[in-house]
Amino acid sequence: MMLSTYESAVKSAFPELEIQSVQWNKNGQNSDILIINQEIIFRFPRYAQGVAQLRREAELLQAIRPYISLSIPEPKYLKLDSDSVGESFLGYPMLNGEPLWRQTLAAVVDQERVDNIARQLATFLCQLHQLPVDQLSITDMLVDDTQQRWSEMFERMRRKLFPHMRPDARIQVQRHFSAYLENPVNFSYEPLLRHGDFGGSNILFDPAAEEISGIIDFGSTTLGDPACDLAGLLWYGESFVHKMAETYPMSDQFWERIRFCHGTFALQEALFGVENDDEDAFRAGIASYE
Repeated sequence: MMLSTYESAVKSAFPELEIQSVQWNKNGQNSDILIINQEIIFRFPRYAQGVAQLRREAELLQAIRPYISLSIPEPKYLKLDSDSVGESFLGYPMLNGEPLWRQTLAAVVDQERVDNIARQLATFLCQLHQLPVDQLSITDMLVDDTQQRWSEMFERMRRKLFPHMRPDARIQVQRHFSAYLENPVNFSYEPLLRHGDFGGSNILFDPAAEEISGIIDFGSTTLGDPACDLAGLLWYGESFVHKMAETYPMSDQFWERIRFCHGTFALQEALFGVENDDEDAFRAGIASYE
C-alpha cells in the first residue's frame, strides 16, 4: 500500500480530522502505522486475517480498560466495516514513552528503579491474567497455546524451516518440541487472558521518570498460557523475571513453560516470514539455525 492510500482512507472516514502532518512507520510486522499530527496512531493491517484481528482488539481494549492501571491504547477512530486491506483501520491517541529495549533497561543504573519496573510489569500481568473473561463483553475470544496448536506449528516448522537449518539445529529443535509436547503437565494450566506479544517493542518506557508508561499492541491477545507473556521478558535476563516473581508468583513448572515459549520465538518469526512472504522476518528468525 502507498502512504497516499492510507491518508485518503483516514480523510474519507473522518473528514473532521484536520491533518497537518503524516509520518509513515513501515517497521511493524503485522501492520503499517501512520502517525497523524504527531499525536494520533493509525494502524492498518497488512494482511487479510489482520482485519478481523483488529476488530477483536478494538473490542478487547474497550472491555479491559477499567481493570488495567497502566496506560493502554484507547480507540477513538474506528473504521472496521470492510474486510479489505487498506480500508479498515484503528486510531488512538499516542501514548507517552519509547520501547523498552534490552539496552534501555540496562542503562537504568539505580537498582530500586529496576525493581520498580519489574513490579510494574508484574502488576500489569497480574491484572490482565486475572480478568474474568466470562464477565467481559468480548466476542470470538480465541484459545491459543494448546497442545494441538503447538503440534501443528511444529509440523509447519518441520516442513518449511527444517530445509534451511543445520542438521544439529534440526535435532535441537526436534528435542525442544518433543520434550514439551510429550509431557501432559505442560497443558494442565487454566487458559487465561494473555497479551501474546509481550516484549520490548510493545512496552513503553518513560526515560525521564525511569518507569513504564504504557503497554501497546493487543492484536495477539487471546486466552492461552500466561507463561508465554513472561517468556517475552527473558530478553532482559532471568534475574529480572525472578524479581517479578515477588509480585507474580511462578512455580517450577511455570518456569518450564516460560523457557519453552522463549525458545520458540525466533522460529516463530522465521515461520511468519515464510508464510507471509516477509524475507526480513524469515532471515532474522532463521539466522541462528542456518
